[in-house]
Amino acid sequence: MKRLQDYRAWYQTHEKAILEDFFTFLRFKSISTDKAFKDDVRSCANWLLDQFNQIGFTTELWETGGHPILFAERPGPGPTLLIYNHYDVQPVDPLDLWQSPPFEPEIREGNVYARGAIDDKGQCFYTVAALKAFLELTKDPSLHLKVF
Repeated sequence: MKRLQDYRAWYQTHEKAILEDFFTFLRFKSISTDKAFKDDVRSCANWLLDQFNQIGFTTELWETGGHPILFAERPGPGPTLLIYNHYDVQPVDPLDLWQSPPFEPEIREGNVYARGAIDDKGQCFYTVAALKAFLELTKDPSLHLKVF
């Protein structure tokens, strides 16, 4: 079993690339409640699908009456761990309350500011980053991983 120090070291090694990917993810205008952003929501789902494919998951986009649902799976012989996330965000109104454009992430005083940086795109993105670290450090995990 890997120690917390191993994960910290992994993060420090990959921090620049992680932040670049996080900013790319946050730039998708994945506003699910506005049909004008339908293509942006789908592009965001496809980007996520690619991220999971890169770390060895098989992926599917499930079509719905609205936006696609992403399902990713990496079979293993052990117990199943199911992780739930969502990649859409709420509208950004009122725009005049934003100190910076909502879909142009920026760092201020050590914090990332952008629509969805915390709820819930941030959690979704860092789930992928954590799984990537886990898979690289563990090499052969026994868990059956599913992300929905």
